[in-house]
Amino acid sequence: VKARVAEIYSAPRVTRAAKLLPSLGLLPGFAFDLTTTNKAGHNWDFTQEAMRREAREEVVKREPMFLIGSPACTDYCSWLPLVAARCGWPEGEIERRMVASYVHLAFVTELYKLQMDGGRYFLHENPGNSKSWERLPMAALARDEKVHKIIGDQCQYNQESFKGDPVKKPTG
Repeated sequence: VKARVAEIYSAPRVTRAAKLLPSLGLLPGFAFDLTTTNKAGHNWDFTQEAMRREAREEVVKREPMFLIGSPACTDYCSWLPLVAARCGWPEGEIERRMVASYVHLAFVTELYKLQMDGGRYFLHENPGNSKSWERLPMAALARDEKVHKIIGDQCQYNQESFKGDPVKKPTG
């Protein structure tokens, strides 16, 4: 039995591997991201409700067995105020970004619930210390008894710095 795998907020990585390595037993599904396009040729911009609606319909229609989500974590980083100061962001820019990030987090969480309601699976990937885990949509989802959060350092998976040193980056 082969299972279809799809990605949201992710350039084709797992779906590409599924195409290149059929021995994995995974059928490549969609990969919706700013770097990929919909049928009309538009990049998947989930700040737009129409794009979220279209993606939601595809998840419902295609019913991937595994949905892998990797929404941007940049705005949930504790360093964001330092980045804003260094880059000279205008007043209110952090708040604007946080609103957009919340929309993305709420949307991906909604898709995960669709997966669970259909008896299917999801994998959400973000840094282990990201504040996104504490935001209501994700925190509420994590309280479901069917959801398990696991933290592992990337060095366990051979992640290395440009010098070849192991990277100890907790990822959930």
